[in-house]
Amino acid sequence: MIINASGLAKYSKIFSNPEKYNDQLIAGFLTAINAFSQETFGAKFLTQISYKEFLLLFDTIEDFKLVYAFKGDQKKAERTMQNLKNELRNDKYKFVFIEDNKEIDSNSPLTELVNKYF
Repeated sequence: MIINASGLAKYSKIFSNPEKYNDQLIAGFLTAINAFSQETFGAKFLTQISYKEFLLLFDTIEDFKLVYAFKGDQKKAERTMQNLKNELRNDKYKFVFIEDNKEIDSNSPLTELVNKYF
């Protein structure tokens, strides 16, 4: 998921039961958790949250938050997230980091990139 500075999901890709999840609700919840941690603990940005068998990894590009929720090998997931982040810095994906409240269409080149890594 890519969340803009306003806390809205610009892009999300859910691999299991996508009709079961509301990406805007999830983005708002994650934004609220991050704001709480900043206010309470002074942490600039969460790096991970563990819940049951799931781990959520967080990273940033500019004012945008990248979130990857998964089950499995944490080191592999961290490498995948870093590789994705490195490619997102390419000019080809500049459109992702325009500060607006429009969701990115699932037919965009971003989906190809996400499918490459996940």
